[in-house]
Amino acid sequence: MSEPLAQFVSVVMHPSLMGTYLAALVLFNGPAELLQYADSLRVMLLGLVFITTFLMPAMMLVFLHQIGIIKDLTLPERKDRFLPFLISLVSYGGTAFYFFTKLPQVILLPAMMVAICIAVFIALLTTFFYKISAHATGISGVAGALISLQQTFPDSDFLYPLMAAVLVWGVILSARLALKAHTLNELLVGSVVGFGTCYAGLLLLV
Repeated sequence: MSEPLAQFVSVVMHPSLMGTYLAALVLFNGPAELLQYADSLRVMLLGLVFITTFLMPAMMLVFLHQIGIIKDLTLPERKDRFLPFLISLVSYGGTAFYFFTKLPQVILLPAMMVAICIAVFIALLTTFFYKISAHATGISGVAGALISLQQTFPDSDFLYPLMAAVLVWGVILSARLALKAHTLNELLVGSVVGFGTCYAGLLLLV
């Protein structure tokens, strides 16, 4: 894979966007308990996920870079990853709390956010001693969540989204290797953390 293409894949499939992508799939592809709501409400919920789990953390990351706390926005150094991971953890936790308090009848949305929180928390702890791949954690979490949701809601059809997620998973791993951003082991550790926590988390929480 060429470096420009690998850079493009890394940006478009940034780990902070995985929550938004997963929410879009769930809100507009089932299960039935979410499809019963008006399109306008589901768009609003998706927008909320995008703002709280991507836009606001991204703005914080840029701010930390401007004041010199973070040297590089791509976070190549393990020591620079603690604060971004912590910000992401807080953002997903806050979103989960909001969904739980405002839409308690739809347990799936806060459950998704909590499962992602667990993955981010493990990644945060791991980053103290190991450079885990956040990209691998994010996309594998999407794949794990889709498998869990298909098992929990058999009437929903997550087969094609799952196939797409697995394909993108491979593309992302290839891109990160092409950029020499991670070793294969770092990508595998991230994949295990993301897949395991989101798959098991949703099975237990939903």
